[in-house]
Formats: sequence, C-alpha cells, structure tokens
Amino acid sequence: MKNILILFCSVLLLTSCHIQQATSIISFVDYNSKKNKTDYLYFPYGDVSLPGKWVETKYDSNSKQQYFTNQDSVIIAIAFGPCNKFEFNADGNKKGFEFLEAFYNWESKYFIEEHNLLVEKIEEDTTTNFILWHVESEDRKLDTYLLFGISPNCSFSNFSIQATKKWSSEKKIEFLKNLYLNESN
Repeated sequence: MKNILILFCSVLLLTSCHIQQATSIISFVDYNSKKNKTDYLYFPYGDVSLPGKWVETKYDSNSKQQYFTNQDSVIIAIAFGPCNKFEFNADGNKKGFEFLEAFYNWESKYFIEEHNLLVEKIEEDTTTNFILWHVESEDRKLDTYLLFGISPNCSFSNFSIQATKKWSSEKKIEFLKNLYLNESN
C-alpha cells in the first residue's frame, strides 16, 4: 500500500508540473501473485491487467511498445498513446472509430507496401471501438495478431501477439479481445 501511495503522489506531482506541449509519462509493471495477474500502467494514456505472470523485456521507443513474455515464451507488445501524435491525424480531427480506421489503413498499407506482407482484418466493432487484424509473411516467420482500440478521450491501445505455436489463432484472438475489453483506461 505504501508503494501505491508513493506512486500516486508522484503522479500528482508530475501532472501538476505541466510543461508546454509535453506530457510526463509514468510506466509501471507489477505482478500480483495472489490474483495471478500482471498490471501494466502507461500513465496518462492507459493501463491493462494481463492474466498470469508476464515479464517485461524490451521497450521500443519509436513505436512506444512495451514487450512482455510469459512462461510459455509467448511474446506480446502493448502500446498506449494519444491519437493526435500520428502523421495521418496531426490535427487531431479523427476520433473514435474514424481514427481506428485511419490507423488501420495507415499501418496495413505500410506492412503491405514496404514489407510485402499479407494483411487480413478479422473483426471490427464500432460500439466498443476496436479493430482486430492479422499480419503474416508468406513463410509464416512473421505471424502477428493485432488489436487497435480507442477510448472516449482519444487514447489509443495497441495490443499484439507475436508468432508462437504455443497458442492457437483462436486463443490469440480471444486473449487480445479480453485484454482490450477488460482494460481499465
């Protein structure tokens, strides 16, 4: 409880020290063995609880993705951020599902045109605002499932599962949807 209080006070202090055009980010990962879940916070843009024990591995500062792995060596990546920090939405006009469509089109175009990858949209939901899709190479060395979501305050969520034979396609899809639908933004 003391750690949570210190974290909360730090958040208040950092958010009260507003620097023009800059946002302070607080990132925090904690495994709760009693609840068997791993919490990931990327304040002020989002947080999520991962079922089971996940260990943070690398962080990609370009994509803002935090990578995690579990005991089965399944690799996932999570990114949160504001929807007005993308070249296709620099003016911030696209919000909600309109932003998701633009994000998906922008990202899938990159995978197709720059890397000659196969892209398939699996599911979209305009009520809960997510797009679930799949990217793979012809040799299946790259085989990634992604879910893009957006909150009412225009913070996006990007969850992905890398190639693994440990989980079926159905399990990957269910995992991503549950992460997004249960995230606590």
